[in-house]
Amino acid sequence: MIGMIYLNYPNNLKMTLKSNKVWKVGADLDATNHEKIITALLESRGIKGKKAVNNFLDPSLDQVPDASLLFGCEQAAQQILEAIKSSKSVCIHGDFDCDGVCATAILWDFLYRELADFLKVKINVTPYIPSRVDEGYGLSESSIQAMKSQGAQLVITVDCGIRDRKLIEKHTSKDFTVIVTDHHEPPDDVTKFESVVVHPMYPGSEYLYPKICGSAVAFLLTQSIRKAAGMEYELKESVKGLDLVGLATVTDMMPLVEVNRVFVVWGLKQMKQDTRLGLDALLRLATVDKTKLDSYHFGFVIGSKINAAGRIGHAMDALRLLLAPNPKSAMEYSSNLHNLNLKRQVSTEEILKEVEGQLKEFEDKKLVFLTGKNWHEGVIGLVAGRIFERTGKPTIVVTLSGKEVKASARSGSQLNITQLLKKHSKYLEKYGGHAQAAGMSIKPELLEEFKTKLTKYCELKLSKDDLKSELEIDLRIEPQDITQELFSTLEKLKPYGFGNAKPTILIEDLSIIAKQILSGGKHMKLSVEKEGNQTNLLMFNCDEDIPLLSNNDRISVVGNISSSEWNGKMNLEFQVREYKLGGMQ
Repeated sequence: MIGMIYLNYPNNLKMTLKSNKVWKVGADLDATNHEKIITALLESRGIKGKKAVNNFLDPSLDQVPDASLLFGCEQAAQQILEAIKSSKSVCIHGDFDCDGVCATAILWDFLYRELADFLKVKINVTPYIPSRVDEGYGLSESSIQAMKSQGAQLVITVDCGIRDRKLIEKHTSKDFTVIVTDHHEPPDDVTKFESVVVHPMYPGSEYLYPKICGSAVAFLLTQSIRKAAGMEYELKESVKGLDLVGLATVTDMMPLVEVNRVFVVWGLKQMKQDTRLGLDALLRLATVDKTKLDSYHFGFVIGSKINAAGRIGHAMDALRLLLAPNPKSAMEYSSNLHNLNLKRQVSTEEILKEVEGQLKEFEDKKLVFLTGKNWHEGVIGLVAGRIFERTGKPTIVVTLSGKEVKASARSGSQLNITQLLKKHSKYLEKYGGHAQAAGMSIKPELLEEFKTKLTKYCELKLSKDDLKSELEIDLRIEPQDITQELFSTLEKLKPYGFGNAKPTILIEDLSIIAKQILSGGKHMKLSVEKEGNQTNLLMFNCDEDIPLLSNNDRISVVGNISSSEWNGKMNLEFQVREYKLGGMQ
């Protein structure tokens, strides 16, 4: 449902990198012992033992558990094939974020093109993605009526539906059935579903890796259908859809370890092969060198634009991009998404500017609860994420539009936001999401009481330590340790993302010897030295810091080693994530 990503890149409400966090350095490691560094970094990610380490460093498709182990997958495959043999009209009901759009594309493309070609029949299958503004997230009375009016007899939900049992039962008949495929946290009554459910967290039948995205669930379903239909079902690099599973895994913030790492690695490989016209056009428009495609591009280049369609346009435009049949339509759809993303950026920044002054009233509180009129509901989740990153406090951003009250929430590991909403569900018309990100519709007449109850709950349940902003530092180095060998060692951990962040590196007590202002005052490059050893620091989105830092100042920085190419030569620099004047204290 939520299309947000954090990859250790600057993401501040204000344009400053000055740190107010407590920096915590783990065990000191010899920066020249690269083998020990890799071992320690993997252990910090819970990866121990020779087999687990080998699987991480050399992810292969045979590490993906068979689709038959995913609850409901084989039963759903049989029901879909029976519907097709009976010439029933099938509709795929997706969601408007990147994961939901990708899941819809994967299943529709497989059924309409691959399976139809194999069976030598025309399969009547159509996609349906609701409007965020008009219909909201998931199945609704409106979306079901719309699908019925289009003649749908079998509906397959992707990335949604797990909280809609009663609505589904209301409409189920011999002429209208629903298969639910989802990955969001299931409700307590999930075992009461009479419809077929495909879910990696089904109680008592959890998939070996339950934290997979909705697109991964849809992809595994296509593998089950392949097997049931007598098609080749061995998981190979050429199997269509891996690119979209990898993309959705990153944008939906699935932990990039174990099977999710496999999906992203092989998804990147597939995307580099120009197999999908729409994404190829999108990358060309963004002037991305496909040979250097990385998880960063999944999240910040491709995913942000696909999400923009669902946020302030219509997600069907993003779906058309993914399924574009020719270069002309691919370029048309990619240009449209590019422009929508620009509008999304403007809308987000306008709201952030508006709420800047309101944040002061929450300085002594443990929950940030912001309300505004006619804020675009498609971007309030982004606003909540930005505010959470700045404050470290659970954040709920509410928009009032007419009689509707909709909100998005973000939190850290200190609070499971979906469980919090579950405890207060009597105030809500609808809600859903993950542990740290959720969306909801609030009963208008209960908004103030809802705010009071949540504020009181957080005041009682969260301690000051829970809200203390800490930054875990993986490695302490000196300027002379920034070498191609260390950079190459750390690159073995790619692709980076949620659950496998770029290693956070500390360099202490540097003296500034030169300052260069870049990009009209938004960015800065510092030349620094320590004990005769020099290096360069890159600081992005730091216009407030420029007047604060001068030659001979001492600073300590945390960030990552970055590589750039100029005139055919590779240069290593240090990209600063946060800094403190003087030492670490």
